Amino acid sequence: MKILVVEDRPENIEEAKKYFAERQDIVVDYAKDYKEAIERLDSKDGLICDLFFPEETGTGKKGKGKELYIKIGEEILRSEHGFAIRDLDDLYDDVWKNPDEAKQPLGVLVIEEARSRNIPYTVTSSMHAAHGSSATPVAVYLVRSGLLKDENSVIESGNYGFNRHATGEPREAELTNPRYVKGRDVWETAANSLLEKI
Repeated sequence: MKILVVEDRPENIEEAKKYFAERQDIVVDYAKDYKEAIERLDSKDGLICDLFFPEETGTGKKGKGKELYIKIGEEILRSEHGFAIRDLDDLYDDVWKNPDEAKQPLGVLVIEEARSRNIPYTVTSSMHAAHGSSATPVAVYLVRSGLLKDENSVIESGNYGFNRHATGEPREAELTNPRYVKGRDVWETAANSLLEKI
């Protein structure tokens, strides 16, 4: 089976490569941004896709991100999710004002393309902990457009997603929640989730 993994963080790519080197049943191609993802999606049996990454690494391009912000905003404004409407301001700041080109939720576009080609996919992301409330409208859009069953379908990676006590430790319930994983476990969870869909 041939899959594409879209991930822009070098440390996460390193963990993915370590994990998939042990999997004889999966051949993996990697993409670090939207341009590479679209170019490499052909002839793949599945996709594991991050949500936030650059359009074309190092160029600072944000055209796709700005178009996507407008599309997400229009969908959210038609919804009844007051919290997501408030959080559109944070998404606007990330996409339009923040100089960090990786703050764009371009995984949405890659997932839409995969669905149009009938390529099964699984979504990984650091979501709210790394992207704050700007992740909320993205999650609502994904669910409302039928790209995800619910927000819990996102495999939260890199020790993100934990609501910490004053001690800084994760709550007990979250330690056993399979949605919150890190390191090698992100890729094992994502691969197993993808295999269930193929």
